[in-house]
Order: sequence, then C-alpha cells, then structure tokens
Amino acid sequence: MVEWETISELIIGLLGIAGNFLVCLSIIRAKFMHNITNYILLSLAIADFVVCLNILIFNKYVLDVGDLDFHPSSPLVGEILCQLFDDKILVWWSSKTSVMHLMFVAIERFVAIVQPLRYKRYFTVRRLIVLFVAMWLLSLLLQLPYMLTPDFNPDTSQCDRPRISTFSRIFYVFTNFLFIIIPSICTLWCYWRILKCLRTSARTFLEENNRGPGLELLYACRKVVQTLFIVYVAFIILWFPNLILGIIYSLPVTTLSTPPGLNTAFKLMAFSNSVVNPFIYGFKYRQLRKAFKVAVMPCCCNTEVNPNPGSAPYELSVLRLQQGSNNGAS
Repeated sequence: MVEWETISELIIGLLGIAGNFLVCLSIIRAKFMHNITNYILLSLAIADFVVCLNILIFNKYVLDVGDLDFHPSSPLVGEILCQLFDDKILVWWSSKTSVMHLMFVAIERFVAIVQPLRYKRYFTVRRLIVLFVAMWLLSLLLQLPYMLTPDFNPDTSQCDRPRISTFSRIFYVFTNFLFIIIPSICTLWCYWRILKCLRTSARTFLEENNRGPGLELLYACRKVVQTLFIVYVAFIILWFPNLILGIIYSLPVTTLSTPPGLNTAFKLMAFSNSVVNPFIYGFKYRQLRKAFKVAVMPCCCNTEVNPNPGSAPYELSVLRLQQGSNNGAS
C-alpha cells in the first residue's frame, strides 16, 4: 500500500468517525428529532460510522502488518488478514449497506410527500428495524462470493488473488447493478417526483395568495428534500468513478491500462462518501444543527425546542399541507 493511500485512509477514518458519531448523538439526544425520517438518517450515519471505523482499524498505522508480508500461523489466518487488510471486505460490506440507505430515505420521502395517506401503513418503527437488518444481511450475502475467493498464497505469504474467473466478472457487474445502478435510478426518480409535487403545491398556495403556515411548511419540506438530494449527488460523484472503472476491469479486455494510482484514488473517493454526509447535514439541515446544540450543550439549550415546520413528523405535516391545498382548490 502506498504511503499516501495509508494516510488518506487514516484521515477519512478519523473524520468519518467524528462526523457520523455527532450525527448519531444529535438524533438520539434531541427528542424533537425522533421521527421516521431521522431514524433512517440515524441508521445511515451508523452504517457510515462502521465504514469509517473499519477503514481506520484496518489501516497499517493502527494495526501494523507491514505490506502484508507476514508469516501467519496458518493459511486460514493469512486468508482472514488478506480479506481484512488487502481487500477491506468489511469496508465494502458496510459501504454497500450505506448505499442502500440512501435509496430507502428517498423512498420514504417519496411516500411521505407524494402519497402521504399510505405513510402510516408502510412506515413503522418495527418495520424499519426489520428493514435495517435485512439490508445488512442482503449486503453480507452478496459479499460472500468475494469473501470465499482465496487471496492468501501460503508459498509466498502474500496476498495474491488468482486470475479473475468469468463468473467473478459477471457477479461483480450484477452486484454493482443491484447495489449501485438500480438504487441510483430509483433514488433519482423519487426525488424528481417529490420536487414535482412540491412545485405543484407551492404554485397552488401562491395562486390562492396563501402565505401562512402551510406555505412555510412546504418550503421547509423542500429544504429537507434539497439537502437529501445533495447527499445523493455527492454519492454519484464519489461512487461512480470507482464503479465504472470496476466494470471496465470486469470486461474481457486484456490490454486495459490505467495511470498509476487511479484505481486507488477512485476507491478512496468511494470511501469518502461516508465522510461527506455529516458535513452536508451540518451545512444544510438546520434542525440537525439545533439538535447538535441540544446534544453537546444541553445546559445552554432548551431541550423542549418547538420544532419549525420542517422538523415535524413529515408524513402528517405534508398530509395537512396537501389537504389544505385540495380544500382551497375545491
């Protein structure tokens, strides 16, 4: 592993752990953040925290195994070390779970804003817990073929992955379509429908000269959706270079050559996606900033903060908004 890669992973790990921990603490400690949307953001922050924790733990400056030039007590130990340090299998597992969270938060916002009457039926805390567990298990299940592919060469005591088989190439493309491409398309469609719905509602309120709480609520909801959409755009920018390069490598092309360090740079970009989310929330999500003050400085803040319209349980708020719009139109 080159020196700059090791240092970059160390920085990504430390920043991601700190940022995502603060997000988790803020949502847990601030009671006005206890709604379905923020529970999903909490689960996303936990997934990103696990990503960064694994990046930090399996960094050679933290657990020094040199350049994986070691002599383990058995081939099994060598295989485990190769999977953890060289392939970073736990990092990719939690990263794919994080990506699934991004799609799910878009679906949740879509139902809450576009189809609010169905929200209570589809989204409950119990169902959320089941879904979170299912996302981790599905990600692990589709990571198993990589984990079962031997990496350790007992003759050289080196991590030496054999020539990639045709099945491995096809499986790589399949899993990335399942975890990256399909969630990206689904997320983009959800946000397009959400923004279209909010634009229509805003136009209705303005035509009726209704500039009261309903319009404030609509603008607050729009700001939350815009924040989540920025998170999605950051995901596209940071993940897709690594994804495209990986798919190209999976094609039956033997003459492909890339500049030195390009693969490493794209991989680090994908890892850094778990770092940027807390900072986007911090800059764009006013209620999270308020929750952070409550969590870190409870003696200086009123813990019974009356949330603004954007922090109310969204499914009820948007339903009232749309009902008011419909009544005005009739």
